[in-house]
This record gives sequence, C-alpha cells and structure tokens, in this order.
Amino acid sequence: PAYPSPAILVFGATWCPECVRIAPCIDGLYRKWKPRGVSVLALALQPESEVRNSLKETPVHEVFPLGISTRALHASCNQAHGITNIPHAYLIDSKGRIKWHGDPEKADSAAQQFFP
Repeated sequence: PAYPSPAILVFGATWCPECVRIAPCIDGLYRKWKPRGVSVLALALQPESEVRNSLKETPVHEVFPLGISTRALHASCNQAHGITNIPHAYLIDSKGRIKWHGDPEKADSAAQQFFP
C-alpha cells in the first residue's frame, strides 16, 4: 500500500535524559524535512498523562509533532532490528518500508540518501 509520505519516526520518552537532550535535533529534522514532504514525528513510549505532566514541568520549545506510541509498535520495530535502546530513529519510505534506523542525530545524513 502507498503511504501519504515518507517519514522519520523517533522513539523516546520524557524520562530519558538522552531523549530530552536530542529534542533540538528532532526539531531540526522537522524544520528541514517537513517542507520537502517528509513527515517527522517523535513518539513517546509512555502514557499520555506522563508526557503532559513532564511537559508542564519542563516545557519543550521545539515545534515538532509529539505522539504517544504503544509499546507494541515500538517492540515490533525493535524486534525486527534487534534494537533495545531509546532514542532511536527510523526512516520509512512512501511504501512503508524501513530504509534506515539508528541514532536520531545521524538521521539527517541518512535521510539525504533516501529522500529527495
């Protein structure tokens, strides 16, 4: 099936210091790739109430979309690739295929290889 657009997904959590540290990196991906037709979404692996409480305590000034992921989605991605840590990024093409996965701080250079 065709998907609306290629995507960069970044799994993380607000309780993860490394995930919070790379928020500006995710914001940079969003600002660069959204105008090029690539969806960029950060997915928090925790209940929505925890995310809301965390953002009240420590506001994030970046503009990228933040969604709530299920552990099942994260587990299925990770099981296929043997990933056990967060933050972790996936590049997904417009046919729904994972083209790359790894360190979110390396996602921009990887995206340049796969997305126009």
